[in-house]
Amino acid sequence: MAKEKKQLPFSQAGLVNYTGDVKSGIKMKPEYVIIFAVILVFIEIALWRGGL
Repeated sequence: MAKEKKQLPFSQAGLVNYTGDVKSGIKMKPEYVIIFAVILVFIEIALWRGGL
């Protein structure tokens, strides 16, 4: 009888890293995205309350 080969699990468990593939698009720091989101929330609250 031939021995069965045991296949070990992949080291990344199916996760793929695409950080080197991105060449286009808008590049922004994460801090700017958070600041923009907070400002947008305040504008929405002001509009909802009738402040602007």
